[in-house]
Formats: sequence, structure tokens, C-alpha cells
Amino acid sequence: MVTPAVLTTRVIGITLHSFAVVTLVLWAGKIVVQRSKTKWTLFWAMALVTCLSLAITALVEVSYGSITLSPNPSQIQWTPMNTFVGDFFCRMGMLTMTGCRLYRLGLSAKAHSQRAIAVQVLAATALLVSLAVTTWLRFNEYARDLWPVVPAGTPDPELQSMRNAESAVTFVVFFLVQLISLLGDVLFNMIILKNAAAAGRQYGKLGWASEVAPYIPAAVTNVAYLLAVTWARVIATSDVPTWKIINYLAIMFSRFAPSVETFTFLQYTVRQTSEILRSRRTSKQSSSSRDRSRGSSFLKPITSEKGKSLTSVHPASRLVVPDQS
Repeated sequence: MVTPAVLTTRVIGITLHSFAVVTLVLWAGKIVVQRSKTKWTLFWAMALVTCLSLAITALVEVSYGSITLSPNPSQIQWTPMNTFVGDFFCRMGMLTMTGCRLYRLGLSAKAHSQRAIAVQVLAATALLVSLAVTTWLRFNEYARDLWPVVPAGTPDPELQSMRNAESAVTFVVFFLVQLISLLGDVLFNMIILKNAAAAGRQYGKLGWASEVAPYIPAAVTNVAYLLAVTWARVIATSDVPTWKIINYLAIMFSRFAPSVETFTFLQYTVRQTSEILRSRRTSKQSSSSRDRSRGSSFLKPITSEKGKSLTSVHPASRLVVPDQS
């Protein structure tokens, strides 16, 4: 029998992931329509892969949640390959989004570009390791379902060791990637505010809030994941009554947080990065125009009352140079 607490968490998960599916599919369609009118770039191809991968991940989570709430969940078989589909596309979506964030952060954070790129490359490498370990586990599970190595109903110590190893790797990688993502958003917001100050824009409290507010949902989701996964994997043990609920919430947020980040990135970060780059170009053009203006007035002729040029004066040194005409 499903307890009220389990029912609540499952309904929340199904609702959030359903919203993610709709949002990501709409964004994927928008990218396709926009690129069909212009040209495709690697950046937008990766953004499209991110949207589709995370939409598939959300669909898998909706399917799993619906099965657990069905009247007879035992009649519907959930295989390791079903789990692998969600695992694979979740990591693929996070990997491609990391590439997109790396590119945009490198454009906007010139002073920190090398360190930002190094950290993002670390996150991408960690995700590839996690993907390899998860693939190894799921195919072992699938193979042992087809060709059992121990009698049915008997624990398989080797398989359990594999699961423990995969769980540890996933915990470390997802914790690291979500923490990097959270810090990346903080850095980008600092760049936005610094750029606004350099451009001479004056904001009131509401103005600053409007710049930062779009990143709050992603930050809240990441913090919720970090708290839930730390409690479930580090602080509590599986014999605690609420462990299963918190563990499910940790898994749910690990799948939902990338969707929120992707929406925030495509809806706000891309536009704000473009504004930063335009502001920098405008600043450079203004500076170049001032330099040319100073250069054109470097030599000024001194004329007599009759209008004839007598000398040329260097304004900085006040040296008088006789006119050679």
C-alpha cells in the first residue's frame, strides 16, 4: 500500500517532470524553427541535443512514477534497460549543456576564462566517467537477468558490489557537477552586475532583482538536490523510515535540476551573454573614436591675422615647429 508521504513525492515528481517535458520539447521546436531560417552552429546543435535528451529523461521518470502508483505495479516489469535509458540521456543532456555553458562562460568571463574552462572540462570528464560506469552496471544487470549466475531469489554479492561502486561514483559526480553549476551561475551573475556597472547603468533594488531573479529557481533546485543527496547518502542509513522518500527526492532533483538549468540558460543566459558582448563592442568603439579624435587634433596650425599658416604647435610639449611651406 502506498503511504501518503510516498504518494505526495511521486505526484510532485510526475508533475515536475511533465512540466519539464513540455518546456523542453517547446524549446527544441523553437531552436529548429530559428535555425531553419539561419544557419546551424555546433552550439545550437548541442542545445537541441540537450533539450531532447533531458525531455526523454523526464519521460522515463514520469513513466516510472506512474507505474509505482498504479493499482498493480508488480504486473508491469521495469527492467535495467528502462533505467539505463533514463541514466544515459540524463548524462548526455548534462554533458552537452556543460559544453554550451563552457562556451558562453568563456565568452563572457574573459578574466576568468581559463579557470572557468578548466572547471567545466573537469565536469564534462566526470560525466563521461559516470556514463561509462552506469553503462557497465546496467548491462551487467541486464545480462544477469537473461543468464542468472545465482539461483533466483538469492543475493548476488558481485552484482551488489557493482551497484555500490556505481552509486558512489554517481553521488560524487552529480554532487560535483551540480555544485559547479551553482557556482557557475553565481559567477555569471557577478559578471552581469559588473558589466552593468561598467556601462554606467543605475539600478534600484527591483532592477538588480530582475537581473538575478531568473537564476533563483535553478539555484533552489540545485541546493535542494545537494541537501537531499547529502542526507540520503552521507548522513542517514537505509534503515531510517524516511530514507526511501529522501532518496527518491534526491534522484528526482538530480533529473529535474538539469532541465531547470537548461531552460534558464536558453531563456536568459544566452540573451544576457549577447548583451555583455554588445556592451563590450560598444565600449571599444567609443574608446577607439576618442583615440582617433585626439589623434586628429595632435597638430594644429597657428595662422597670422591674414590667414597664412606660420607655425604648427605640438599641444603636449608646446614646441613651436616652423612651417615649411
